[in-house]
This record gives sequence, structure tokens and C-alpha cells, in this order.
Amino acid sequence: MTALILRESEKADAADKLEYWLGGGGAGAGRLRMHVDRHYRGCEALYLSLEAGEPADGVELRDAKLPRFLVDIAGTEIFEGAPGKDLRGMILDAVHRKGPWKIKRLHDSDDEAVWDSEAALHALEAIKNKRWAPGGTWARLFMRELGFPPRFAGIPSSPAPENVEVAERRAPLGRLCDFQVNLKSQLA
Repeated sequence: MTALILRESEKADAADKLEYWLGGGGAGAGRLRMHVDRHYRGCEALYLSLEAGEPADGVELRDAKLPRFLVDIAGTEIFEGAPGKDLRGMILDAVHRKGPWKIKRLHDSDDEAVWDSEAALHALEAIKNKRWAPGGTWARLFMRELGFPPRFAGIPSSPAPENVEVAERRAPLGRLCDFQVNLKSQLA
């Protein structure tokens, strides 16, 4: 994973979008609080201690500050790995509640079939399980459709090296020494 250095405006935009999709209070904030407790245990106290300049054991961030906390802690990798999959799932559930038509755009379906609540639920489950590749097509679509800064899609990794490498003999071998001849005869 390669982290990108984010501008302050990008961090603020991402936190605003998290706030928009997951809500500043109520159930959305509760789900975000559970996400922080599950995936970033101990980070909240450290974050508050650094902010206050003194130990902040037993203190929690206000719900309204959780989106910015997540952006500050995870940066561009906020949507990667198991924590990222959980967060994407929470956002996608919120998207579905706000308007299933957005799920169709994320599902990238040109299908002219009837788009009803059952189709939307099926599509929702399908896109929750899409593989996240930093900088990939799905990551960029997710950022664009949900209004997050594009850099949160990550950057693509280098392609994997070839599985087979052909090595050519570079120089002719001279006459083997006596011990090499002996070793060769033992191996052969």
C-alpha cells in the first residue's frame, strides 16, 4: 500500500462526505462509533492525547468528530482492507436508504430490466463484495459517484513480475578444478 499526502481541503471534503453518508447523529453515528471501536481500538485516546497535549484515557471523541478522525488516522487507505470493506458496506447501506437509484449507477449496470427494491438489494450485495484494488476502476467509480476526493481511490500498484525468468549463460566456463570435477561426479 502506498499512502498519499493529502491536502487539508481533501481531508475536510472526505470527512464531510462521511458525515453526509453516515449522518452526524443517530444510527449512522452509532455505526461509525462501532467501526472505530472495532478497527481502531486505542487510536482514539492517542488522537485525543495528541490534540490536548496530555493523556486522555477514558475520553471519547464527539460523534461529529468521528469522520475527521477516520480520515486523519487512515488517510487514503481508509477504504482498503477489512476496515475499509466494513466502512464501504456502511456507506453503501446508507446510499441504498437514501436512494436505490444510486446503487444502480454504482452497480454499473446498463441492463434495461425493471429496477425495483429487490433488484436494488441484489445489486447492493453484489457491489459490497466487489474487490477493492487501489486506483482501480471500481475504486475510482466509488469515489466519483459518492463525491469523495479522487485521491481516496488510491494509486494502482505496479504489475506483478513475470513468473518465469529466462537466464542465459553469460561467459563460457573454463576447465573445472580438481575439487569441482570430484563434486560434479558425486552429484551426477
